[in-house]
Amino acid sequence: MAQSLRRFTVPVTRPWLYRLLENPDSMLTEPVDGQATLKEVKRTVNRLIKKCGSEPLPANQRSAWDRELVKPLYEALNRLPRRTLVDMRFWHWLCTTPLQDFVWYRWHGQIPADPRSVLNQSQALIGRFTGTPSLNGFSRNALTRLYWCAATLYTEEEGFYWVELALQNQDLYQAIFERQFSLYPPAVRACLRELKDKSESERREATKRLNHHLTTIVLETLTEDDIRKVLTL
Repeated sequence: MAQSLRRFTVPVTRPWLYRLLENPDSMLTEPVDGQATLKEVKRTVNRLIKKCGSEPLPANQRSAWDRELVKPLYEALNRLPRRTLVDMRFWHWLCTTPLQDFVWYRWHGQIPADPRSVLNQSQALIGRFTGTPSLNGFSRNALTRLYWCAATLYTEEEGFYWVELALQNQDLYQAIFERQFSLYPPAVRACLRELKDKSESERREATKRLNHHLTTIVLETLTEDDIRKVLTL
């Protein structure tokens, strides 16, 4: 059964994140437009946590959680209005309230006894709970990166194949999704096809070349094959 979801009335910054993790009621919230159910999303997270037992989640197993959660998360939220889905206050609420445990396990390996101390040592971890309304913010937040990857790459014909491929490697993901061309699905698929087995320096050079090429031509006029040719020049 669909339920009302919420967002914070203001974006969550570092000081507010500390307060929220100590007291979830410390920031005001309001309903968002649209309804959805998080039942299957929460069930997936609980199953993954139960599988861990009392041990921290090893770093080399954490990216698998992305591929486990992306499908139920996308299916739960993809009928919400776009204005809700691009509102970072909504994602801040998801990451700090109903799905906080996922963020901790996925990016820290466990729920810490002293969250403030852990966050003080990692600006990157703070960004997994928060993030700004920018390509960088969307690609770093623990949940927006999953949802928008699926929104960009999922098709009925190929399902979540390209989505899961993109999420297998964090460096590859950021090399693609922090670029302006990530808003164009054929460009993302072309990058995944051509760069999935390349080194970090080769990916950087290829995406730099594509960005330069796009200064003289409209991206949407290019096919996936056109973009692949640019990447392999």
